[in-house]
Amino acid sequence: MTDTILATLQQTVRQTVDASSSELLQLSSYLHQNPEIAFKEYKACDALCAIMEKHGFTVDKGCYDIPTAFKARYNSGKPGPRIGFLAEYDALPGVGHACGHNIIAATGVGAALAVQAIIGETGGEVLLIGTPGEEGDGGKVFMADRGAFDDIDFALMMHPTSGIPELGKPSTACCDTRVFFTGKSAHSSAPASGINALTAVLQTFNNIDKQRPLFALKDNINGIVTDGGDACNIIPGHAACAFTLRSLNLENLEKLIKILQDSVKAAEILTGATGRIEYGGKFAERYPNKTMIERFKFHAESMGEEMIYGDPNEMTGSSDIGNVSIRVPTIHEYISIAPKSVVGHSKEYAEAACSPKGDEACIKGAKALALTALDLLTDPDLRRRAQEEFEASIPASYKTLLKRSKED
Repeated sequence: MTDTILATLQQTVRQTVDASSSELLQLSSYLHQNPEIAFKEYKACDALCAIMEKHGFTVDKGCYDIPTAFKARYNSGKPGPRIGFLAEYDALPGVGHACGHNIIAATGVGAALAVQAIIGETGGEVLLIGTPGEEGDGGKVFMADRGAFDDIDFALMMHPTSGIPELGKPSTACCDTRVFFTGKSAHSSAPASGINALTAVLQTFNNIDKQRPLFALKDNINGIVTDGGDACNIIPGHAACAFTLRSLNLENLEKLIKILQDSVKAAEILTGATGRIEYGGKFAERYPNKTMIERFKFHAESMGEEMIYGDPNEMTGSSDIGNVSIRVPTIHEYISIAPKSVVGHSKEYAEAACSPKGDEACIKGAKALALTALDLLTDPDLRRRAQEEFEASIPASYKTLLKRSKED
């Protein structure tokens, strides 16, 4: 492809996003005004699907056994790469879109529409994949396990942030758990006739704390008591707690899960209560594809965004995008919507997610994602290098595990 043709396609991408800007910002505002928590995003899912259907995408709503998941696709009818943009749209309880997922959703829509406008020239297929529940047990975890990302070659999304965006940001493996103990209620004047479920909960915390000196650097188990009984003059016959487990990778996360299991078992033996553990989705650590990141960086900086690489050893949170990144080359890059002093998951951040700066990030993000996708669609060498980096960075044990899951 000549430089002149590429320049024309790039201009088409930018013009398409600009032409769609009113629709995109209306969508972002609508989601912001109608926040829905994880896996309850019915209005959001309907709104996104309606837009994609209006623009000629084939939409599969409620796919992968998740009512608020969807997959919208547009095929050029010509051979070529399959580009998947990911949309998140769940909000946080109490503070609404304090993680800016309204921006993520609108950005994904804008990028998909822009690629649709040029894919007749480049060939290939463009998809917008709706991934609910990132703030819950992780919709991408379950969708990935059910094959949602097996039919794309590259996955791209943009996340808003505060301060100067850090490229290639890592994330830790993570799993939320809930522990329920059943004992036997008794009057507090005769405690020996009961089995104290609350004591089992407290003993579980003590058992975990005794193991902390053995944790690896990025390991952590943080917990709260969610049920301590009904009254202080009754020996609790039921009690419960919840834990978030974080580790450097999924392999180490399994070691923390074993510590939790052993801690619950020891509490059972000591108290006589019966414990039951419920597990949320296991978030994988993230493997950012630097080959693709460099293209996103170039396009974002061409629009005046300052982009830097962060410290790969910094303490980080978790995201279900990791479960995508172990399957296909993936980027999950950031554009700032607020000063560094505005922290995520706060009321102030929610306000920033529907501010002029937030709207600006939405439009710039859609362009940067779509232009990165255009590079992938038109540059076989870029695709080869991105795939080679992916193959070299993903642990062999993960590849074996994923191969077995597909065969099963």
